Amino acid sequence: MYQSAHRYGLKGWVRNDATGVEMELEGSHEALEGFLTSLRRDAPLLRPFVPSRFRKNPTRAFQGFTSRSARRLPCARP
Repeated sequence: MYQSAHRYGLKGWVRNDATGVEMELEGSHEALEGFLTSLRRDAPLLRPFVPSRFRKNPTRAFQGFTSRSARRLPCARP
């Protein structure tokens, strides 16, 4: 995802953990569409990309594209 975000000139972040992938991106509509198309096309076979939720947020003026640490999930107890 990092390389693809750079290819399309996107800024923001991505986080991947046991619950899935979360990202916040800024860029033109065309760049975002190209990025999502490349994710669908190039997703690993074991973990296909299935977008589940999109929303438009105010611009945050990210300085680049980063990978964030995975969230810590509570341990399941019997």
